[in-house]
Amino acid sequence: MKKIALKLCVTLALLSLTNCVEPYTLQTNTFEDFLVVEASITNEFKQQEIKLSRTYKLEQGGPNQVLGATVLIIDNLGTNYPFTEINGRYLSNTIFQAEPNRTYQLRITTNNGRKYSSTLETLTAVNPIQNVLPNVVTKSDGK
Repeated sequence: MKKIALKLCVTLALLSLTNCVEPYTLQTNTFEDFLVVEASITNEFKQQEIKLSRTYKLEQGGPNQVLGATVLIIDNLGTNYPFTEINGRYLSNTIFQAEPNRTYQLRITTNNGRKYSSTLETLTAVNPIQNVLPNVVTKSDGK
């Protein structure tokens, strides 16, 4: 009886290894086309960068870059910071940094005339590092 049960288990195990598995192709059931904005304007004095793309279906290879848009940042003092498209990225025309306690708004007009604007965002004051203290820690293994 034990030999029959063992043979049955081995047979079932071998059959489970030889079963075919059909790959499942992911498909999007519903899809909405949205503008995706990747932007982080920092307090570092540099050329700021913004990336624009569109959402994409799972079966597509990746996002489509948005080209030919007009990109602009305006602060509460009325200063305009225009961006120029270079190799699919939008770089600020001038080097600038976000200033504390100023508000900034991103405005985008795509090449088909659609307009987008962000909420007003304020850079909070930077807290300077007061001091740095080294601390030596010995682990239980002596390292």
